[in-house]
Amino acid sequence: IMDSDGSISSANVKWGTSSGSYPNTISMSNSGDDYSATIPSQSGGTNVYYLIEATDNNAKAETFYSYYEVSESSGIKQFAYNNLKIYPNPATDIINIVFSDGSKTETIKLFNLIGEKVLEASDINSSEVSVNLNQFAKGIYFLQIDNGYNRIVKKVMLE
Repeated sequence: IMDSDGSISSANVKWGTSSGSYPNTISMSNSGDDYSATIPSQSGGTNVYYLIEATDNNAKAETFYSYYEVSESSGIKQFAYNNLKIYPNPATDIINIVFSDGSKTETIKLFNLIGEKVLEASDINSSEVSVNLNQFAKGIYFLQIDNGYNRIVKKVMLE
């Protein structure tokens, strides 16, 4: 969530194991423009439903909803955030997604500021991906990257 001066005042993850029910809240921490939180471990086969709420310093709030399933055999594999590079950001037409540790991107989704999915690419199975964004209006978007075990959501700016 961005306002005219580009600041987020708070971000939270609400989560639960029943669709539509989010009884647990975790305050997200940030490092620059990257926000993160950790949902506690769950048993294999459990679906974890979550939403991310972010509020800018003008009290405008936006929400992003999703879920994941905990694998029976190995739990959720964690992305190594420091091995992910998304560049250039801001971008003018192409954005590159690279996992330097060889992790594979399976699905990419792009959401606008009101949470509408404007792009989806699946069955990618590559550690290096270029995404053409030239058909989209300038502004702030959220890029969701899924490796089949976990998801990362990153803010990207299109100029």
